[in-house]
Amino acid sequence: MSAVRRCPFCDRLQLVRHDVDLAGREHELVDACLACPDGRRVAGVCRDCPRPVSGRLGIAVRCDRCRKREARAASRRWRERYPDRDRARQEASNRKRREDPLERHRRRERERAHRRRAEVRKRILEQRRRRHLADPEKEWACRRRYKERHPEKVREQQRAANEKRAAAKREHMHRYATKYVGPGKLPLCACGARVPFDGRGRPHKRCPACDPKAWQRDQTRTAAAA
Repeated sequence: MSAVRRCPFCDRLQLVRHDVDLAGREHELVDACLACPDGRRVAGVCRDCPRPVSGRLGIAVRCDRCRKREARAASRRWRERYPDRDRARQEASNRKRREDPLERHRRRERERAHRRRAEVRKRILEQRRRRHLADPEKEWACRRRYKERHPEKVREQQRAANEKRAAAKREHMHRYATKYVGPGKLPLCACGARVPFDGRGRPHKRCPACDPKAWQRDQTRTAAAA
């Protein structure tokens, strides 16, 4: 069963099909209108070719190849429309290349100092991380270079991560896996000391020196039960 409706963007006729699922519910299936730019944008098809768009669906309008070609064409149109501005920009660039080497060195030092600031460096690293997420090979190469430049810092980070992981493992075993501890294998406190445990019930997560109140309550309950 089919019908016809008009595209909300270009007012052209579209084919609308009605389908019925297994539950007996009727659904309306509308084919995307590829005759207008807005319809191709909603469908995720490039405006100039049949390739899929590069970017967020519903927002991007061109694929990578057409986007680069359109950027070059827009730059050429801008130079043709504003020749005076283009000439002034080229002259400013030439002057910057011909300027005093000492001033160029000072400008580079100012730029390096700006990039060494904590907030600027954090923003740069975040941008680099988002860029590398799309290419895992670049991300791993960046990690290898960082490890080669800062081996002591990487070793310290790994040691802190291992300590955190070991503490979480001990807490999980104390809370959920009491069968793995007993008289022959006493649990450990966060300070590293052994926690007394007779194998009955659930052991304490901290030693008497770190949590004396809990041990005092436990002794009181044991004496009351006896």
